[in-house]
Amino acid sequence: MRGSRTDGQAVHLLAVALHACQTVITQRQVAAKSSEIPAFAPLLNRIDLRGVVVTADAMHTQRAHAEDLMAAGGHHVLVIKGNQKKLRKQVRQHAPSKRWRSSVADQPEDRQAEAETLYAVTSFPPPQANPAQLAELVKNHSSVEALLHGRDVAFGEDVSRIRTGTAPGAMATPRNLAAPAHSLRTHRP
Repeated sequence: MRGSRTDGQAVHLLAVALHACQTVITQRQVAAKSSEIPAFAPLLNRIDLRGVVVTADAMHTQRAHAEDLMAAGGHHVLVIKGNQKKLRKQVRQHAPSKRWRSSVADQPEDRQAEAETLYAVTSFPPPQANPAQLAELVKNHSSVEALLHGRDVAFGEDVSRIRTGTAPGAMATPRNLAAPAHSLRTHRP
């Protein structure tokens, strides 16, 4: 929430959203973007993760996070990006040559085809690591990220000047409730 900036620091919210309905079910205000890592486990500790698959931003591709999720009975699909250079290099060297293709377009005539290689780690054992399911989980994670970005665009969250105490998180709650409905209304074919 960039508009909440005081003394060079803006308020940051770490949120948990459901893929199926693109709804934020819990969130936590953190001191800074880098404070998301230690806030990850306490935020998820509020949720029964047995049988749940958790996807997360690349920042959360951390060994401790993966271990916490598995200890809670859940699974994970965590994207590997540049912040995990050593892991990314290892995965690139050992990645099978299998390629997955996924495409989404609202207006195909206006879209240019783009290729992107995405690496991820998962807790699913090889027999259960269905490529189509994993690709769908990554795609759904991207749609949740787009929904949260939509909060900024549709509701002006990044320009909000509310910055005292827990008020930024409290004001994000109605936006969390309204964002899925707004998304459905504005993205109908």
